[in-house]
Amino acid sequence: MGMDARSRLTLIPGVKLQLEIEGINLPLESHMVGMVDDYIITKVPKPYGLIQHKFFTGNMIIVRYIFEGAVYAFQTKLVAVAEEPSPLMFLEYPKIVQKEELRSQKRSGCFLPAQLSRRDKMNSGVILNVSTKGCRCIIQKLNNSKILPLAIDDSLSLALKFPGIKKTVPFLGVVKNIHKNSTETDIGISFLPETSPESIKIINWYISTIENYAESQKYAQQAGSSHSRHSD
Repeated sequence: MGMDARSRLTLIPGVKLQLEIEGINLPLESHMVGMVDDYIITKVPKPYGLIQHKFFTGNMIIVRYIFEGAVYAFQTKLVAVAEEPSPLMFLEYPKIVQKEELRSQKRSGCFLPAQLSRRDKMNSGVILNVSTKGCRCIIQKLNNSKILPLAIDDSLSLALKFPGIKKTVPFLGVVKNIHKNSTETDIGISFLPETSPESIKIINWYISTIENYAESQKYAQQAGSSHSRHSD
């Protein structure tokens, strides 16, 4: 869903950001630093030296992050990069922010690079949430010369990149819902029974890992709030 950015954008220093930058095929990781005037300030993603040529004024950037049980996403433009004393990016304040609550879903929020294939054609995408039964994938026109012409009940192959695993993990799926706009295609995918048991084991491990992490973060935040109240 869309919303007015100035009244609803929630970003605090330290929040991990997933960036998609025009001309760079892989998602990049950054962190929120702060806001000043009409600009969002983030750390420059690594390896900056290898992708520095893509950090020019006006280049399009898609920002996604998870905060307090919701996935936020917005499109922005790079305004400037300050390289001293620490490399920072200044981004335009977005006009529209998309937000999706995760609490009502049984899927775990994530950012996983993915390759989707059908009939020898392939797109790069990002998995935003996942379960043992399926996933939600976003394909951006920004990073694909042509979007796959998918329809409901189409079968497709997926290759997901999990942290800590060198090789991509294969899945077989079928399209269950699809939403398109001028910048991206949003696909709901159910995994097929033909998906290998090894792939399902990996996704079970991954879901357990991020759920445990989310739980530990919640306890840490509660402990921090409690300490703050006692200190006042």
